[in-house]
Amino acid sequence: MRWLWRRNARDAELTDELQAHVEMAVAQRIRRGESPTHARANALREFGNMTHVAEVTRDMWGGASWDACFRDIRYAARGLRRSPTFTAVAIATFALGIGANTAMFTVVNGALLKPLPFAEPDRLVILSHVPAGLAPNPHALGDHTFAELRAAPSRAFASLASFSSNQMTLTGVGDAERLITAQASASLMTTLGASAAMGRTFTTVDEEAGDDHVVLLSDRFWRERFGGARSVLGTSITLDGVPYTVIGVMPPTFDFPQGAALWTPLPARPNPNVGILRPVVARLAPGPAADAVGEPVGDASGATDAGGCEAGPAVPAADGVAPPHAASVIERSVIVSAPPRRRIGSVMSERFPLERRWTRPA
Repeated sequence: MRWLWRRNARDAELTDELQAHVEMAVAQRIRRGESPTHARANALREFGNMTHVAEVTRDMWGGASWDACFRDIRYAARGLRRSPTFTAVAIATFALGIGANTAMFTVVNGALLKPLPFAEPDRLVILSHVPAGLAPNPHALGDHTFAELRAAPSRAFASLASFSSNQMTLTGVGDAERLITAQASASLMTTLGASAAMGRTFTTVDEEAGDDHVVLLSDRFWRERFGGARSVLGTSITLDGVPYTVIGVMPPTFDFPQGAALWTPLPARPNPNVGILRPVVARLAPGPAADAVGEPVGDASGATDAGGCEAGPAVPAADGVAPPHAASVIERSVIVSAPPRRRIGSVMSERFPLERRWTRPA
């Protein structure tokens, strides 16, 4: 506002100065014997276009682009005010386009671009026994294959772990509640590079039958149900009617699988009569990480039933480079939102010049 006030004051001073020059020229011609009418006309003719002189002077001051921008904004505002229906449609169109792009970027950023919150996420891979494209969710491995891979580990992996999401009913601690839980092999926390904020995580002993009634709590669940009391370690909670001993609490930043309130051990020995597909995550051994991605690991592990098992990236955007499908999603969102914006722009360019011509004084 102060800049605008100074600009208006300088414009007034410029107008007074130009008018003073004209008046001086008129007075000089009158002294030479010209009539006042002829003197003013000749003085103005000799001085030239006062408006052009003023514009050139303002350009020398600087800020001409801002003046032009403000003039365009005022002109657009007047045009939009004269057409409220068109204005409402244009605003709604831009709002929908901006909202769609914002939602699309949020999804792309959270699912594809943002790295996993684990140590060295570029070295994490997922193992699959189903070739990509032959199943709607190929990122899984049979529990028997996982057991064989863990018994004869591949040289490509420093560690590997399996997990699965589940639901269990909590009783005995306040009101009964159905919770989102997860089963995890003992090596999951080590593979992800996570550790307990209090207590300990699972060990291989906890996977054995009879010793598997232990549980890890999430930070959120621990604070909501137990008020953040450290005395929770060693206490017992009942899940699906079975008592479990609390052995640790995970840090607030650990949320894997997403939304899990607690974790129980995954049995070490799979049921010989039942085959279950579960996600398997592995951490690459030190060395070139990219060499193992997309390569079969059955031969290197020595497992007899691991043929066709491949490693794929667990972090979709390693090293900050978006994968091709991420770029495709972004391109599609731009393509979808571009036609409405282009149509609104063409309508405005066609509409406003016509209104300017119609409203020009005769």
